Amino acid sequence: MRINNILTAVFLVLLTAVPAFSADRDMKGTQSEERDAFFARVKTADNLADKNIRAVRDSGYGPFLSYVFLIISRESGKPVNDIIGMRKQGYSLSGIAAACGVDYSKVVEKIEGGIRENNIIFPASDGEESMKDASSTVRTDRGGRK
Repeated sequence: MRINNILTAVFLVLLTAVPAFSADRDMKGTQSEERDAFFARVKTADNLADKNIRAVRDSGYGPFLSYVFLIISRESGKPVNDIIGMRKQGYSLSGIAAACGVDYSKVVEKIEGGIRENNIIFPASDGEESMKDASSTVRTDRGGRK
């Protein structure tokens, strides 16, 4: 009787684990495909350079912050790697725009307009991207923060 209970428990664990594992693999494949489609659409819609797309993809930030970095880079003419570096140093998005010589409110208008006009849909950030986005968020612009 005890062996039957153990075998039943093992069977139930396998029965639930295998489909969950398969779904996880499908989601990762889908997420990669969504990310590829997103960056291809953004590149075409906003006339962005391949090297900048590669730089934001390699930076580990989520799709939305990556898009903001790309637009600030395009509007200012500054390399996107410089913008990513400023974010790592603790600059807020408005601080980055100011340091690059562009008006942040105009950047926001361009971002919103680009999203609307090109029907840009942002794929969900994965766990690592969400953590990087959150950890780079400037908590305050007071007290000497950039």
